[in-house]
Amino acid sequence: MTDSPKLHTGFAGVGREVMTYLQRTGKYEIKCIGWFHQDTNEDVIYPIITTEKDSQGRITQEDKYAHKSFPKVVDEFKPDLVWTLGDHWMVDHVAKTPNRGSFKWVMYCPIDGHPSPSKWKATFEAADILVAYGKYGMETMRHRAPSANLKYIYHGVDSKAFHPTSQQEKNESRKTIMGVSPDKKVIGIVARNQPRKAFDKLFEAYFYILNGLYIRCKDCNKITVFPFDLVKREAVRTTKCKHCMGTNFSNAEPRDDVRLYVHGAIQDCGWDLVDLQNDYNLSGKVLVNPSLKIGVGVSEHTLNGIYNAFDVFTLPTRGEGFGLPILEAMSAGVPVVVTDYSAHPEWCNDAGILVPPVVLEAEPLTNIRRAVIDIDLYVTGLLDMLDNDAMRKSCGEAGRAKAEEMDWEIICKQWENLIDGVLYPDGFDGVIVDSKSMKYNLEEI
Repeated sequence: MTDSPKLHTGFAGVGREVMTYLQRTGKYEIKCIGWFHQDTNEDVIYPIITTEKDSQGRITQEDKYAHKSFPKVVDEFKPDLVWTLGDHWMVDHVAKTPNRGSFKWVMYCPIDGHPSPSKWKATFEAADILVAYGKYGMETMRHRAPSANLKYIYHGVDSKAFHPTSQQEKNESRKTIMGVSPDKKVIGIVARNQPRKAFDKLFEAYFYILNGLYIRCKDCNKITVFPFDLVKREAVRTTKCKHCMGTNFSNAEPRDDVRLYVHGAIQDCGWDLVDLQNDYNLSGKVLVNPSLKIGVGVSEHTLNGIYNAFDVFTLPTRGEGFGLPILEAMSAGVPVVVTDYSAHPEWCNDAGILVPPVVLEAEPLTNIRRAVIDIDLYVTGLLDMLDNDAMRKSCGEAGRAKAEEMDWEIICKQWENLIDGVLYPDGFDGVIVDSKSMKYNLEEI
C-alpha cells in the first residue's frame, strides 16, 4: 500500500521498483492498494486496487489513504504480508484494523527529522518489522520506540537509466529542455514544491548570486550576503565578514552567467513560484516546466537529460526521509549542494557540499526539528562548486560510484531477503511462477 505505482511521485517510484522486482521473482502474488491513482504510461505488472470514489469518480477524502477500504481488501485478498510505504499518519490505521491479526505487517516509513512524536510509538511497535530508509531514521525511531523490531534499507536508483552523458548531449539537453546556451551555468533542483523543500531559500540564494550582493572574506574564504529587505526592496550592505569578523574582503560582481532551473509544479502546497520569483525580481532568470503537475512528471529518459544539464544539483531542504532526487543526480554524475541534516548525509557526503543549518526549529503539531540552512554558507557552497571544475568532476565521479552501490537490483534483493525471512523462514520450496505471462486489469476492485 502506497501511492499508485502509475504516478510520478517518490513513494510511487520506490513502490513500483520494489513490487515489480518481487513480482518477477515468481515467489509472491502481489496486489497494490494505490493511493491517488491516475493512469499514466508507467508499466505495471500487478493489479492496482483503487481507494473509494464518489459518484463523480473522484477519490473520497475519507478513504484517500484506504482508511475505509483497507479492511475489505484484507478480507477479500487475505494477504500473508502487508507492506506499507508512506508517512506514519498515512498508514497508522493498519495498526487498528479489525483483522490486523491475519497478516504480517512490514512498515517502511520515512523519518525526515528528529525527534519522532510520542504518539507514533504505538504504531511503530505494532508493526512486525519497522524498516527505516537509513541509519538516521532507524536510530530516530529506536529512540521513540525501543521495543520495535527495527531494520533499515536504503532507497535505490536505476543506474542505467540515470547515467552521465557526453558534453554534447548535456548541451543539447540545455538547449531543447531549458533553452539555455552552453556558456551559461545551471543550478538545478528536482523536488516537489512543498514547504520542507525550502524553495524560498533557493530563490534567495540565487538572487544574491545573480546580483553580486555579497562579499567574500580573504581570510576565511567564506561569503557574507547583504540581507535583502523584501518590504523596503533593498539590500543591507555589510562592512565585515560575518564568520571571522574580518574586514579584508573582496566585493562581488553580478553573475549573469548563472541560471536556475526548477523541476517542480509552479503551484502546489509550497510556494507560488511566480510570486517567489517576483519577490526577488528574478523574472526571466528562473526556468520552469509549466506542464508539471502533482503526480505527473516526465519520463526517466527526459529526467536524466535534465539532471545532466545541471552543473550543480541543490536541495536546501528542511529535512528528508531519504532524498531520492539527490541520489538520481549523483547517479547522473552531477555534484550536489544540500543541507547537512536528516537522512541523506550518511550516503551523499562525498558527492558534494553539505551546508549546515543555522538553526533547527520545532515544527508545530509534531515537534520535529526543521533545518533552516545557513544562507551565507549556502551561497558559499553553490559558488565554490560552480566555479571549481576539478571539484565538480571529483564530486560527480564519487557520487556516481556511490549510486552504483545503491542500484535497485542490489536494494530490491535486500527486500527479497527480508520478506523471505517472514514468509519462508525455513527457505522457499514452492513453485516459481512465470510472472511475465501474468496479465491484469488495471483496477481490480
